Parts: sequence; C-alpha cells; structure tokens
Amino acid sequence: MDKVIEQHSEKIRGALSCFDRVLSWSDATAMGGWGGGWYCNGMRTTMDGGGRVVVPRALRQQLGLQPGMDLDITDLDGALLLSPAPVPMKLVRRGKGLVAEAATPLPKLTAAKIRAAIEASRR
Repeated sequence: MDKVIEQHSEKIRGALSCFDRVLSWSDATAMGGWGGGWYCNGMRTTMDGGGRVVVPRALRQQLGLQPGMDLDITDLDGALLLSPAPVPMKLVRRGKGLVAEAATPLPKLTAAKIRAAIEASRR
C-alpha cells in the first residue's frame, strides 16, 4: 500500500491542489486532462448515514472496480485514497521448495488483458 501511495502521491497532491485555485488548461493537461480521471469538481458523491460512499460508474469502469471487491482505504494528507486490496497469498510446498499462490481463485489472464495493461501503462 505504501508503494502505491509513494508512486501516485505527486499526482494526487497535484489533483488536490486544484481545490485551492482555478485550473488552467495546462494545469489540467499536466494532471492527466479534464477527462483523464484527475480533474476538479468533475464528479461528486455523498456519504450516507452508514458511512457508505457511491463511486461514480465512470470511475468504477476506468479503474476496473467490481462489486464485492476488497479495497484498502488510506488517509493521504486529508484525502481518502481507495485502492484494490492485495490478493491474499498462501505458501504451498512444490517439490523441495515453497511457492506462493493466491489463496482465492483469480480471473483468467488473457492476451487481451495483458495487451490492455501494457497500453494503459504507456499513456
């Protein structure tokens, strides 16, 4: 989790700073664009009495969040950071050694998913 925060903290701080001022086109483009996921006042949601928050569909789709998915929630300089929880692992003896494998079944990894991940990382 700390690695995720460290990797994205600069981008998150930049996105949060837009609440203190009006964004220019160059500011928005530097943060990923108006429609790139890091924009001010683009989406708003409300927390209910039970503490539940609805993540807008566009963000769920963009981030690949699925119903029932475990999420980690962290405080980052007064902002909430949600990220997919790490997959629980278990050690299994294979031959003379131990191998880590997922404790729960994972979705099948296809060539299309690998290509999509590579393309997304290039942007």
